[in-house]
Parts: sequence; C-alpha cells; structure tokens
Amino acid sequence: MAQAAQTEEVDLRTFLVDLTTDIVEELVDDRTNVKVTYKTTESNHLLITVHAKNGEIGKIIGKNGKTIQAIRHLLCAMSYKEKIRTTIDTTTNGI
Repeated sequence: MAQAAQTEEVDLRTFLVDLTTDIVEELVDDRTNVKVTYKTTESNHLLITVHAKNGEIGKIIGKNGKTIQAIRHLLCAMSYKEKIRTTIDTTTNGI
C-alpha cells in the first residue's frame, strides 16, 4: 500500500513539471528558448527551475510578477493535498 502512495506521489511530481513546461512554452515566442528542470528532495520538496533567454524571461514573469505568481499558486494548490512543497524559480542561465 505504501508503494502505491509513493508511485502516486511521483506521478504528481512529474505531472507538475510537465504542466509547468506546457504553460511556459505557451507564453514564449520560441519554445526552444525555454528549458524546465527540476530537483526533488526526500523532505517532500520539489524545486522547478525555468531557464529562458533574456527576451523570453519577461513574458514568463509577467507584469509585476503576476504571471509567475499565478503559476506558483496553481502548483502549490495542486501539491497541497499530497504535502509536497513546490517552489518555482526563473533564471536566464543554462539555455
């Protein structure tokens, strides 16, 4: 039974990363300018990092950070029930 719960948790983490990728790719002009990476820890923390070129990062962050904040709220709401702490970061490095 514990293994089934663990599989469900892994699936949720994968889903959250895929959802983030889909959202940010739709926000930018050229999808090749965006890369999403993630790192998980044993303490139920999922860190998602969005790498984008300088011209594209502004579209992801949005005016006054409202777009990235909305993405954060969505991810946190979806992961709350499973007690997964989700953080999303943006950077212009790594692309």
